[in-house]
Amino acid sequence: REEAFDEIPFLADPPGITRGGENNYFRFRSRLWGSAAWDPVSVYGRLTSEFRHYLEPDTPSAWDWPDEIVVDQLYLNLKGLADGAMDVRVGRQDMMFGAGRVLLEGTPKDGSRTIYFDAARITWHLNEKSTLDLLGIYNQAESQLDIGPLDRDNTGFDKYSNDLTESGGGLYATFKDIPDLPAECYYLFKDESAWDSFDSGTPPLPEKRPGRQTHTLGTRLLPKLNDQIGFEFEGAVQFGETDDDRDVSGYLGYGGAIWTLPVELAKVRPSLTAGLYYLSGDDPNTADEDEGWNPLWSRYPQFSELYIYAFDAEKAGYWSNVLYPSLTAAIAFDKLHKLSLSAGVMYAPEENGPGGGDRRGALYTARYDFPIASGLLAARDKMYGHLLAEVLDPGDYYRVDNAAYFLRWELVYSF
Repeated sequence: REEAFDEIPFLADPPGITRGGENNYFRFRSRLWGSAAWDPVSVYGRLTSEFRHYLEPDTPSAWDWPDEIVVDQLYLNLKGLADGAMDVRVGRQDMMFGAGRVLLEGTPKDGSRTIYFDAARITWHLNEKSTLDLLGIYNQAESQLDIGPLDRDNTGFDKYSNDLTESGGGLYATFKDIPDLPAECYYLFKDESAWDSFDSGTPPLPEKRPGRQTHTLGTRLLPKLNDQIGFEFEGAVQFGETDDDRDVSGYLGYGGAIWTLPVELAKVRPSLTAGLYYLSGDDPNTADEDEGWNPLWSRYPQFSELYIYAFDAEKAGYWSNVLYPSLTAAIAFDKLHKLSLSAGVMYAPEENGPGGGDRRGALYTARYDFPIASGLLAARDKMYGHLLAEVLDPGDYYRVDNAAYFLRWELVYSF
């Protein structure tokens, strides 16, 4: 894939824009996997490597070939225990729950190279349609299972090596007994260890940032009126404390309405989605409290590949202090062939930006996923790709006026 972006605003002003301005680079990621099964036991492993070639800026890359080889999946699966009621998965694994607003990304600092969790997961089948998952997570900063001398920091918050360990777990229940009212409930606990960084002095001096313990309770509902109209609601509350005795609180809210149009196009009906997404911000006037939403294990490009970079001066990928109403039009011709267009305006509930206002900016996105070919070298192989474009018109939350952009094309071959 090739990615290019420029003029993305952030809190540090000056310079007002992140990553030195213009960036343009190629990313090359390869994966090799294998599995074996002896009913009811199976094992799965996968190796991943990624390197990059930069066109802009024209400086040495920290991701030069051959980079390193990482074991990003290695787990043991036990299915059908307890008379078929329980499954167990232990080891390095990917996990995603719900819409990914609280748990999807275990290694945010290396981008999309990996998203793994070092975890144990027990799934209890309450009945044919409902499950209860018990989770335990322990992610260290470095992979520990890699080939190469780089020892990348996979969990940290800033450009330094933070040595941040993220551990925790919880319960996640999914209920699908009522077809027109699927529901999810969850409790998650996350412990972020104290982490290494540097202060803002000249020259910067090493300092230890305090750890944090966060409890999260939430629920997600997906009521459906009929074949055309459905809804999605998610709400969560957080409480806890930091190592320097600050009280932690935070709130998440999402509400969306999905209208699937009755007009068929290529045997698929297009849809419209109107959504409102809220993440609480930290009140700068309460020094002994932190009211900002903690994104837990969701520090990835939730709804914008562009805007995730806007958090660089705070904590990398740290979605918080956001109010985002949006409208999305989409059509899927098949699983690999779809188009979506989205527009919305982002606000900051807490006006802590360099511009003094609450309007982060208007965001516009367009994405086209398309199949290319299948059966090229093997019966089950396929090639596909996508095009992505995003534009942000900054608001008075910042003190910059130039429109920011993010562009990407990608080709994938799998077999």
